[in-house]
Amino acid sequence: MLAPSETVKYKAQKIHRCLKENCDNKLFRFGSYQFMHELHQDGGIFFQSASNYKHSDNLSVKDDELQLQFIHYLSEKEQAEISGAKCFKYTVSSPDFLTLCFTDAINYRMIADWNAEAVVIIHEPDEFYNRLRVCTKQFQSNHTLLKRGSVRYIDPYFDGKTLIESEHLPFCKDYKFQYQQEYRFVICNEKQFSEQERKIYIGSLTDIATLVDLR
Repeated sequence: MLAPSETVKYKAQKIHRCLKENCDNKLFRFGSYQFMHELHQDGGIFFQSASNYKHSDNLSVKDDELQLQFIHYLSEKEQAEISGAKCFKYTVSSPDFLTLCFTDAINYRMIADWNAEAVVIIHEPDEFYNRLRVCTKQFQSNHTLLKRGSVRYIDPYFDGKTLIESEHLPFCKDYKFQYQQEYRFVICNEKQFSEQERKIYIGSLTDIATLVDLR
């Protein structure tokens, strides 16, 4: 693993100095100063369609969010029943969904991957969720409520016997992204909303969040 640059180390130290307590029960979002300032001051949020990540130029984001492939290794008894095959591959797929991504940890690579100019630290995730839920009603229905939770990272060679179904996929990713320790807000709505519709404002977060300028 490559050692972090002095710039990245400095940015990480600056974040830790701004934390009033430890990192427990906090969410972090890294990005350009412009968009992080907008998030902090006005609650400016952009919900991404999961299908768009497949076309990203950023390798830290580029992923097929709508399917995961697994490899299931067969027992000797199963091999005998399936003409000696030792394993088989299968794919779990999901319809498109809307997602807003944070992380619940600070690490050097997250700062470097996003070339972070700023970070917003959410000190009260429950209150943030409540405000977000109220302001995303246009995306929701009885069957597409706003959900939240930590992402589960899947190793296709070791999770092949784990029952993962389509409805679990919005909170599952390939284990190569495990360092991101992602925490997501998800709306499982297949409707194709425009970029303008997916940009919302939930109001100032200055009472529950801190903006750290890393420039």
